[in-house]
Amino acid sequence: MLIRTMTLDDMDFFVSQCLRECWAVAPSWLETHLAHDPDGCFLVEVDGHSIGMMTTTCYRQTGWMGNRIIDSAWRGKGVGTQLLRHGFDYLRGLGIKTIRVESEETSIRQCHQLEFEDELRSPRMLYQGGPPAPGKEVAELTTDNFGEIAALDAEVFGDDRMRFLELMLKMSDGAWKAHRPTGDVCGFIMRLPMMNCLMIGPCVAEDPETASDLIRRALQKVDDKPVVASIPGTNTAGLELHRSLGFRFGGPCLRQRWGPSEIGASKLDNIFALATGAAG
Repeated sequence: MLIRTMTLDDMDFFVSQCLRECWAVAPSWLETHLAHDPDGCFLVEVDGHSIGMMTTTCYRQTGWMGNRIIDSAWRGKGVGTQLLRHGFDYLRGLGIKTIRVESEETSIRQCHQLEFEDELRSPRMLYQGGPPAPGKEVAELTTDNFGEIAALDAEVFGDDRMRFLELMLKMSDGAWKAHRPTGDVCGFIMRLPMMNCLMIGPCVAEDPETASDLIRRALQKVDDKPVVASIPGTNTAGLELHRSLGFRFGGPCLRQRWGPSEIGASKLDNIFALATGAAG
């Protein structure tokens, strides 16, 4: 068995595995991960055949592991655990002291074996329906005014992930920001077209009212495509907001953490949609 660095030549495998798991996916996802962490995306091969994959994302203080899929024929044979440890050792080698992962039921135990602790639930939400009534007007978020969200995002997310968000903005088909009467930014959201759905996130806002305006804007002109979002389960106001807009529960997920909780600690009540379960 060989674990090697993933490249764009592995795009077909990446996309096919995500589609098989019914995950939100587009070729631009792998492009984004490789642009941000070219040495941190891994593929497992046996006799030249791809059987598994995983991405890691390294921010200034924290690291994330995600997009971990093992071919069904190789599950239960320790491949997933070896790949998880490989990504873990890679991030630790970069000096990262706190690592997080969003785990589905099949991988929770593997993370426990590496002494990850359960941190919080982060349910997936699904929206299928017409656009809701619009909220208050929000402004377009573009590359020209992108820097305006930096301070707010770093304060809420708990780490500097602006490079990753900049790459996500290039993937998006719409991004918006909200302002206080003073002109300061108080929230933002991105909407990303996937092969099988639309995805909204990240959505960061100072209060549920601002988040409502942003999410309502992102749900305009979705052409009846399913829309997915993930949200920290501890943000009860955010969960209620999604339900009131017509989202329903789409599946469970558990965030697990290795290392000190205070490193990269997010203000979860201000996160109304994750950027991605794979990278926070």
